Amino acid sequence: QNTQTGAIRVERGEKIVYVEPLEEFVKPTSRAQPSRGNVWLAFEIDLETAALVRNSETGEQRLVSTPQLFYCGKYEQILEERKLIRLLDYETIILVSNQGEFTFIHGSADAAQAGEVTTTTAADGTGDDIVDAAVPAGSATTVPMARPPHPPAGAGVGAGVGAGADLGLGKPGSDDESKAAPEHKRAFFVPPYSSVVSLNWSTGGDKTSNSLRVKRIDRRPQFMNYSFLCRTSDNVELALTVTFFWEIVNVPLMLKFTSDPPGDVCHHARSAVINQVTKVTLEDFMKNFQTIVDRAIFGRGVSFYEERGVKIHTVEVLHFHCKDPAIEKVLQQIIQESTNRLNRLQQQESENEVAVHRIRGDIDEERLRGDLLDIRHAHHRSEALMEGEAEA
Repeated sequence: QNTQTGAIRVERGEKIVYVEPLEEFVKPTSRAQPSRGNVWLAFEIDLETAALVRNSETGEQRLVSTPQLFYCGKYEQILEERKLIRLLDYETIILVSNQGEFTFIHGSADAAQAGEVTTTTAADGTGDDIVDAAVPAGSATTVPMARPPHPPAGAGVGAGVGAGADLGLGKPGSDDESKAAPEHKRAFFVPPYSSVVSLNWSTGGDKTSNSLRVKRIDRRPQFMNYSFLCRTSDNVELALTVTFFWEIVNVPLMLKFTSDPPGDVCHHARSAVINQVTKVTLEDFMKNFQTIVDRAIFGRGVSFYEERGVKIHTVEVLHFHCKDPAIEKVLQQIIQESTNRLNRLQQQESENEVAVHRIRGDIDEERLRGDLLDIRHAHHRSEALMEGEAEA
C-alpha cells in the first residue's frame, strides 16, 4: 500500500517483487487469512471447505466454494473458513440472516410434508410470518435468504457463491428467490450474511440447566427422563420419575413458540401431574399411578405440545418414592407386606392345586375299585349260574 496515495497493489507469485518507495506491506487482520510474514498465502478451497470473503471497499461478503487456490483481490480479506455441512435424513438446521429471517434446511422432505404450512414469526420484531411449506429433500423452506439492503452488482457470481446459490433458492434479486430447488441437496455451505442458530435445551434429570447447545435438531422419536416432586391429597410428598417417548414433528412451529422444547414439555407435564396428584390419596396413587399420569398428560388435550411442533407418544412412570424417610419406611413396609401377601396367595394356590390333584386321584382310584368289584360280582354270578345248570 502506498502510504501517500493509499493505493493498493497486489502481486501474485511466483515472481520477485521489489517494494517501491513510500510503500509498505499490508498485514492481514483476520485470523482466517493464511500468511507467512508479510506474504499472504493462497487459501485452499476444496469440496469440503469454502471461504467467506469480505470486500472492505464495498462491504460486500461473498462465499467462494469453487475448488481452487484462492487469492484475495484488492481490499479483500478472508473472514472465516466455512466447512461443508451434511444433513442426515432426520436432521434439521436453522439459519438466521442478518435481517432476522429464518431458513429451515431439512435432511429429507418428510419433515416439511409432515407439517404442511406452519408459520414462525421473524426474529426482527416486525411481526412478519415465515412460512414453512413442503420442499424437496435437503433444500431450504420457502423462506428467502436475507441479503444486504443494497447488494453490489454481481454479488454471488463467478467464484463467489451467493446466499441463494448454495441452498438452491435462486440468485439474489431474481423472481425465483423464494422457491426451493428441485434437486436433492443435503450438503451445503452456510451462505454469506447468515449463521447457524444455536438453541440451549434443558438437560439433566430435573431439567433445571439449559446448557445443552443444539445446532442440529434430531427429529427422530427419543426417550427423555424427568424427575420432580408432587404431593398427594393426604399431604405425602412423592419424588416421581417419568420417561417421555417424544419427537419434534414441526421445527418452524417449535421455533416460533419455544427455544427449549424439552424444558417446556417437562415443566408443563409436571404442572399437569401435580394438579392431578393433589386430588388423590397415597393409596389411590399407588393403585393407579400410571392411569393418573396418563390422564394428567393426555386428558386435557395435547394442544400445548402440538402448537410447539412436539408430539408425545407415551409417558411411563419409572419409579416413585416418598421424600419423608419415615413415610418412605412405612411405604416400603406396605410394599413388602403386599409382596408377602402375593407370595402367600401364590403358595396357597399351589397347595390347593396339589390337594385338588390328590383328591382327583383318590376319586379315580375309588371309581376304578368300584369297577373292579362289579366285574368280580359279575364273574361270581356267572359261575353260580353255570354250577346250577350243571347240577340240574
